[in-house]
Amino acid sequence: MAIALTDAQVRSLRARFDAHGATPQAHASTWSRRLYAPFFIDAPEMADVKRAILRAHPRHVVAFDIVFESRGNETAWHTDYESLGPFVVRDALVAMRDRHFVSVHFNLTKDGGSLVTCDSTWLSWLTYRCIVAFGIYSTAHMLLTRIIGPFLAAFASRAPNAVGAGNAFDNTRLHKVTAGEPRISYVVRLAHEDARISRESVRRGVERSAACAALSFLAETLPDEREHRVGDLDWSGEARETNAGKGATTATVTTATVTTATGADAKSARVS
Repeated sequence: MAIALTDAQVRSLRARFDAHGATPQAHASTWSRRLYAPFFIDAPEMADVKRAILRAHPRHVVAFDIVFESRGNETAWHTDYESLGPFVVRDALVAMRDRHFVSVHFNLTKDGGSLVTCDSTWLSWLTYRCIVAFGIYSTAHMLLTRIIGPFLAAFASRAPNAVGAGNAFDNTRLHKVTAGEPRISYVVRLAHEDARISRESVRRGVERSAACAALSFLAETLPDEREHRVGDLDWSGEARETNAGKGATTATVTTATVTTATGADAKSARVS
């Protein structure tokens, strides 16, 4: 199933991003601006996009979104670690096997580079362990990418970079964005219903990356220190708005399966 933003949705996302006054938050040499969890995905004009994403990934929930702006530089091969906060990742291989963390990536600007992915489990795991130990974009990480780069180039898949085209990828597997014109990217982050979250994992996520501070409110809304299954939480925009009136702004624990693809019908996105 192909998911694409309309021109109107692209303009709306860019306008919301510009109005937000975002800063790099972290890794300023890579990003000129980066905005975590603005929840633009819950804007009325994005309702059909959210439904389409959830239809394509029925065992996942929309956890949050991110907007990135770069000067057009290449984003090196990596697996996500910092931005997997606030979730529990006890075993990266299990997270890969069960696709615990998936993103849908959209370019909002023309000729802004392409998403490139490599599904090698063991090279992804090796890169993940390197980043956990030494940090993303560290000397060790960049040296490793140089060593395995020829293999990655031979087996990589390049996604189309048309403005508004949605490309899904596994956050725990190797991916990068090629160099191009200065770009703004919009990413919708999904978590599998069997993934886990806890107050401690949220706190550790914030400690790992200042960008994840935008997600720190999750710790306040979980009812206790136990780990909770993502599928047992209500991640809908309606729940977040309700909690905002109580001093919180995110998921609440439920006792039943939650339907997250809510909202009135809209016809603004192209879905095929």
